[in-house]
Amino acid sequence: MARVTSKNSAPNGSALGFEATLWSAAEKLKGNMDAGEYKHVVLGLMDDPDYIRKEIIDEALTFIENGMRAGEKVLVHCNQGESRSPSIGLLYLAARTNGISSVSLPAAETDFRRIYPHYNPKAGMRGFLLRHWNDYVPSSSTKL
Repeated sequence: MARVTSKNSAPNGSALGFEATLWSAAEKLKGNMDAGEYKHVVLGLMDDPDYIRKEIIDEALTFIENGMRAGEKVLVHCNQGESRSPSIGLLYLAARTNGISSVSLPAAETDFRRIYPHYNPKAGMRGFLLRHWNDYVPSSSTKL
């Protein structure tokens, strides 16, 4: 696996502090699991509320839930680790578990930032969450 390093701690997420752990895990997996055995889904999200379809987010949440129910580890990632993947993680925790508050998006964001302080949703993902919060977190939702 090619490893790209950067001395730039700019907003590209290259200096968030967990890169070494991810590379170490990737190196360990490389010897124990063929890449063809990975279960994955690629969403191709653009961080623009007009281009984020609910069906895409539904697919991500279902993928996460299926993996978690099967007792598997699930990695959700995007380029910078600030907006798209954390927003999907937040939505999963609020909608399908009791991991964070589901009372409102602001309450869920407050809880989620305690878990993942790098959460910084851009207009697209935040707009999607605002538009669809009640679709995913109805007051009578059944959670894991």
